[in-house]
Amino acid sequence: MKSLTEKGSLLKRKPTYSPEQICTGFGIAEQVPVRTAAYTLPGIQAGKEYPEAQVEAYVATKFAVRLNACNPQTVKTNAQLIQEYSALVKEKIALKTKPINWLEEQDPFEEKRKTVLVSWAQTLREKAPKEVIEFADRRNGDQSLEYMAAHSLYMWDPVDAPLNTFITRRNQPPTNLMMIGGPAEEIFCKARKAIMESYSLPGWEGWWSEQAFTPIGRKPSYIPTKQDVNIGKKDRPEINLETIQAIGDPDVQRDLYYLVIGLTETLCFTDVKRARKDQLNPQETEDLRAACGRLEEMVRQLES
Repeated sequence: MKSLTEKGSLLKRKPTYSPEQICTGFGIAEQVPVRTAAYTLPGIQAGKEYPEAQVEAYVATKFAVRLNACNPQTVKTNAQLIQEYSALVKEKIALKTKPINWLEEQDPFEEKRKTVLVSWAQTLREKAPKEVIEFADRRNGDQSLEYMAAHSLYMWDPVDAPLNTFITRRNQPPTNLMMIGGPAEEIFCKARKAIMESYSLPGWEGWWSEQAFTPIGRKPSYIPTKQDVNIGKKDRPEINLETIQAIGDPDVQRDLYYLVIGLTETLCFTDVKRARKDQLNPQETEDLRAACGRLEEMVRQLES
């Protein structure tokens, strides 16, 4: 089997330094899409490329309960499911690398933190780019601005705030941190930059948690759409090549192709486009079918 690094980079560009921590943040909903695990691939791959770095992840559960009216117990269960699912995928594709370190989330609605978020949301409304404001207002308005502002605290940006993190790490503060996000995170990165312009810590100008982008997650991979195949759903279709080919949403389909190609023996991530156009040769197609079977086995294991 080709190693994950031999399959081609899942990051749009290399970091400007060797990261010591590589971190991916997950949102969450009341269903876990099968393509969620695709979002773990860039971090696992970066961990192979930078073996001295610690690969980390977290699930922002508290905002899911508040913004999306999710059931707290369901969110807790699904957060554990995401961790177990990620571990199964990693075992298949990068067994000898360090395990993912899942970080503990603090309560963003503790009184002091909540005061900061309300203030920062107002700052974003006054100073953020127009597209950030429009994005928030299409959703939950000021609550969405609070969520966008909170990304600076989840992602350890050097901002001046009491209790200035939502995530607990063993080594605080982190050094040479690389955050990984999909295209959907680009708007949140613009909000973080607006917060940094107003609240950065004096003397910390040379430190910034570098944001690396991956093509995975144009629609957040962890938030189900109408086209998603969801783990544990009673009428879930079998995960096979025909199921993926029948998905009409190109963003959902693309994520699933990235995931199953990560599980193939010979294909590279640059083959996603050919796979979507049904341009693989018979041997490559069989490799892809076998990978779909491996993914189906993992999902059944999670559902059992």
